[in-house]
Amino acid sequence: MPKKPLRDDDLPEEQAERQDRQERLESLEANADEYKQSWTATLEDMHALAEQREAEGWDVLELIAGDTAPMGRDTNDEEGEFGLSYVVGAEDAEAFREVFEAGEFPVYDVYRQTQMGHVFLVTELRDPDTEQVVFVAGAYVQRDEQMCAYTAREEGEMYTHVRKLDGTELGVFRHEGYEKFFPHADRMPDLAEGWTSDA
Repeated sequence: MPKKPLRDDDLPEEQAERQDRQERLESLEANADEYKQSWTATLEDMHALAEQREAEGWDVLELIAGDTAPMGRDTNDEEGEFGLSYVVGAEDAEAFREVFEAGEFPVYDVYRQTQMGHVFLVTELRDPDTEQVVFVAGAYVQRDEQMCAYTAREEGEMYTHVRKLDGTELGVFRHEGYEKFFPHADRMPDLAEGWTSDA
């Protein structure tokens, strides 16, 4: 009797990915209310920070990312990109492009908290010369930041990427240092020794 051909989802790596997705979905469903509360608190914090900057005379743009992903550089690609990637909607994309093209944004701050294995953060990007400030709110699964944190520590810098849903890059910010994004990075062991969470 001939053997049935293997489908892609019969392969061990595909099975592991499918199980990982299922576990994440179940975790989100079990903690949906707490996740929503943390996300709502993150947006409220961003709005409060934005109001404070407006009161100080800054022009403010607030962005809420539809998707946030930490990107780590492939170990075989020394020139590959890394950092946090934020996806914004079409309306926000146009407003962001105008602001981004008008300034340099050399000053930044990161407001970060971890809850239920997720990172909720607001990144503040300021340009003192044009008195423009961009706030970006996002959230991601904490364990997904491992390679990004390692790469940032290795390079001594960090990047923020803002993209449209179709992948079009709207702007990239380079940041001196990485500690504001990954306060635990200097306590991480070498890559071969595993990963320590700060949750």
